[in-house]
Amino acid sequence: MAARRNVLETMEDCELIKRYRLNREGIKLVVELVRDAITSPTNSNNPISPEIKCLATVRYLATGKMQLCNADDLGLSQPSFIRFPLDNQQLHRIKANFMAIAGMPGVVSAIDGTHIKIIAPSKDEDMFVNRKKVHSINTQIVFDATFNILDVVAKWPGSTHDSRILMESGLRREAPCTSWVSLAGAHKNTRNVVERGIGQMKRRFHVLHSEIRLSPERASTVITVCAILHNRYGLLFKVLKCWRYAHWIIVCRVLLIASLI
Repeated sequence: MAARRNVLETMEDCELIKRYRLNREGIKLVVELVRDAITSPTNSNNPISPEIKCLATVRYLATGKMQLCNADDLGLSQPSFIRFPLDNQQLHRIKANFMAIAGMPGVVSAIDGTHIKIIAPSKDEDMFVNRKKVHSINTQIVFDATFNILDVVAKWPGSTHDSRILMESGLRREAPCTSWVSLAGAHKNTRNVVERGIGQMKRRFHVLHSEIRLSPERASTVITVCAILHNRYGLLFKVLKCWRYAHWIIVCRVLLIASLI
């Protein structure tokens, strides 16, 4: 049996960020928050450590691959912080940021749908075939002008039209109409925000580029996890110690697709 390697001891922060999208301190904090939940109850059969379980899960999100990458690295064979702003102060700030892009007034978000490929599900397979004849989850994503995700809906089969997803989403019921109507005539530079934001998230977490080989329910969880981590990625190293405990709990509960391992 190959020896399991502790990359937290052997890799520099720059390499950890490249491979896992988190630095050493971030990984250790995640591990400590979920250690009790994912620690094997016995030491029989050489159990996988909580550190390696978390690393393997984060590595999967970053690359879209499981056994090969994790064997190389490790020796292995929605929530409160994605929320559409409704208070006037936040909305004013977002409008000002959009206004600065191309002089387009009154814009508080940029919305679009993107298809995330999945394997053909065993149930209702035809519902997940999109217009390009590919099985997918049609995911609605809303960005502000700084590429922060304000809302994500990652549960609809690929054949579902974008307009239905919007009309049945919580965003449609709770957010002001200007959040999507104003984009109908928006300048291409303003509209480009959502396209660039989706591109950033997919480049950051390669699992979204490739085919997610999971059930639709678990694929939806993976997409949501990536959206959560995308929001926190840019701020992680500045405000890591200031995060509210509840935020980390939500992240870690989703990361406990340790059942993926």
